[in-house]
Amino acid sequence: AVSYSTVWIGVQYNTSVAGSLVWTTWTLAGAQYWLNRPCALRAVLMAIPATLLIYSGYPHLAHGVAIYLAGQLLALLIMAEGRALLNQRLRALLVTGIGAVVLALLLSSVQLVPLAELVAHSGRNEGTAMPFAGMLSASSYITGMLFFDWSLVPKHLIVGSQGSLLVCLLALLGLCLRMPVFIVGHAMGGFLLMNLGMEYASPLFTLAYDYHLIPGLHGYRIMFPFFLVGVIGLAVLAAYALTCLARKEWPVPAWLPRWMTGRRWVGLVTIVALAGSYGFFPEGYSRLNYAFALVMLVFVLVLVRASQERFIPLAAALVMFADVLLVRSDLFSFHEPEAVAQAGVIGAILQDPDHRLYRTATKNGSGGYVFVSPRDKELAQKYSKFLESLSPFPGVVDGVASIDGVLALALERRTLLEKRIEPELRG
Repeated sequence: AVSYSTVWIGVQYNTSVAGSLVWTTWTLAGAQYWLNRPCALRAVLMAIPATLLIYSGYPHLAHGVAIYLAGQLLALLIMAEGRALLNQRLRALLVTGIGAVVLALLLSSVQLVPLAELVAHSGRNEGTAMPFAGMLSASSYITGMLFFDWSLVPKHLIVGSQGSLLVCLLALLGLCLRMPVFIVGHAMGGFLLMNLGMEYASPLFTLAYDYHLIPGLHGYRIMFPFFLVGVIGLAVLAAYALTCLARKEWPVPAWLPRWMTGRRWVGLVTIVALAGSYGFFPEGYSRLNYAFALVMLVFVLVLVRASQERFIPLAAALVMFADVLLVRSDLFSFHEPEAVAQAGVIGAILQDPDHRLYRTATKNGSGGYVFVSPRDKELAQKYSKFLESLSPFPGVVDGVASIDGVLALALERRTLLEKRIEPELRG
């Protein structure tokens, strides 16, 4: 038996993000299920994961989901197909939609009411600066979406991601085909969030941020968590392209000339995308980034030639699985379960009958251990020191409460207390 200690570090260090990610996808799935046929039952099934998303405790992702859904609504309003659907289902959408919002607010009020009270006392109640804004160009963000870096020490200042040329290629194909209104909605939701995540590298973000067009943006120090929601739109576009390929339905845009058939258009977009992507390929990156996209291209050509297009989505899933299993999994080292065993200091504290009356505090910078490379040979030993330092999140998991947290948002009056607490800890 082995334990995936690197993942465990991330989950223990930021449990609110990990929990929110689970309900992000379920909330969007519930919203799409409700949009397909609005009714009371489907509205309830949308409200429940939305409530659990709020309970998870990371408002940045809940905010991203709201923006994503706004993008879907915008698609319904600007497209003729969407307006026709609204005319047919307007009453059902309004009644059940408002009901779902009210239900979610009522169920999550135990979290939202104290939050609304505390926001006024927050250190960021009038907004906060973005210390890292403007450091990266738009091309750096695009590179992070297209390509994956296997090196231990990154050679380029690029937002780390699970970059996939194959997924991005499929998403671009989906974008270049004529899309039904619901797919356009996902594309718009993803487009909005990917631009917001790019901060000042995107003119759209600059417009929204400088003119306060989206409420709440000025409360965040960083914007890249929006990528975690926006990437869902990218995945939906890729899935749509696979569906079109499997059904041999390649609805080309109406503005193309008649001689540009679906096959020719898909082929042209693929060639241009692969050639254009090389302009974003950084020096020192592995050429394996191209291998799986080219393997998938061969699969598509063979299956089309054999009139077996229905197997294209299965082939894509297998190629992506091989990509992860054969290449990306090497990024992580595996360790024995002892690497995440309960720290000795925890056991000592729990033996005190009054331990629940006390709170721990950490002022030793141990949180920096989460930035250690997952392939560091001494990761297990370093993580053991991290646990012994009584970092707040792992401590809570083991039943030891903390007076401080590892995240950035604190009450304004709490920042005044820190000036007293820290000298007391240091003696």
